[in-house]
Amino acid sequence: MLFKRPKDLNIPDMCIIVDRLIQQDEWTEQEKDDIVRYLYFIIYSISKSNKYFYNSNDCDDFSIYFAEQLYYRFTNRSKGLDKIKSCLNYIKPILYGRILNWQQHDKFIELLEDTNSTKKYNLGRYIDPLVYKEQIKNEIDLSDRNSLIKSIHSEITSLPKLVKKVCSLTQFKNDKVITNNLYISCMLSLINAITLNSKLEEQIQQKRESNTLRDNYLIENRLKNINDSIILWHLDGSLTNLVKVLINRVKVMFSESIHTIGKNYEVTPEILDAMISLGGGEYRGNLSE
Repeated sequence: MLFKRPKDLNIPDMCIIVDRLIQQDEWTEQEKDDIVRYLYFIIYSISKSNKYFYNSNDCDDFSIYFAEQLYYRFTNRSKGLDKIKSCLNYIKPILYGRILNWQQHDKFIELLEDTNSTKKYNLGRYIDPLVYKEQIKNEIDLSDRNSLIKSIHSEITSLPKLVKKVCSLTQFKNDKVITNNLYISCMLSLINAITLNSKLEEQIQQKRESNTLRDNYLIENRLKNINDSIILWHLDGSLTNLVKVLINRVKVMFSESIHTIGKNYEVTPEILDAMISLGGGEYRGNLSE
C-alpha cells in the first residue's frame, strides 16, 4: 500500500473525518493530506472487499488516482456545486464504473504503444464507455446488492431503538412505567400487524400459484390496516389513539430511512450519464493529445 494505515482508525472513522473536513471552505496542508490519504484507504478497502482487482498493485494505483480526483471534487467550491455530505454514499455508486473507465484507459494506452501491431482497431468503439453503459450499470447494481441488503437489515434491527425514541417524546416522558408500556404496546402492535394469519397466507399462496399475485396485494390487505391491530400493554383504553399516532410516526420515520438507503444505492440515469461522459471525455482528450 502507498500509505501506512493508521492503527487507531478504521474505515468508518475515516469516513467521518473526511465528511467533517469536506464541509469546510478552507483547509490546512495537513487537512488536505488527510482527505487524500483517508479517501485512498476508503477506496482501497471497498475495492479489495468486492474483489474488483486481481492484484494489489492495480488496486493501489487506482486508489491513489481516484482519491486525488475525489479530493478536487470534494473541495471544489465553484458556484453551482453542492457540498458532498457523505463521501461513502458518493463513492459507492460510481466506484465500479470509474474502475472500468480506468482499466479501459490502460487498454487504450497499450494499443497506442503497441507499434509492432499491424492490426487495425476501431479505437473509438473499443474504448468508448457508452458501449459498456448497460454493462456498467448492471455491474454496479450487482455489486451494491449485498450492501443494500445489509443496510436495510441493519435498519430493521434498529427499529426497536426508533420506537423507543418516539415513545420517549410523549407527554408521559417523565413517567418511566407508562413510557415503557407505550414502547411495548407499539412493538406488540407492529409485530401483530406484520404477522400473517393462516387465511391470508393461504390466499397469497393461491395467488402466487395462479400467477395473479399483485405487488401491492399484501399492503392492501394487511399492512395498511395496521391501526386495526393495536395491542395495549398495561395501558388504559384511552391511550389507544396515542399508540396509533406513535406507530404512524414510526412508520413515517422508518419509511424515510429506507427510502434514503435506496436512493444512496441508486444509479440514476443522470449519475450514469455523467460518469460515462466524464470517462469518454478523458479518453477522447488523451486521443487528441
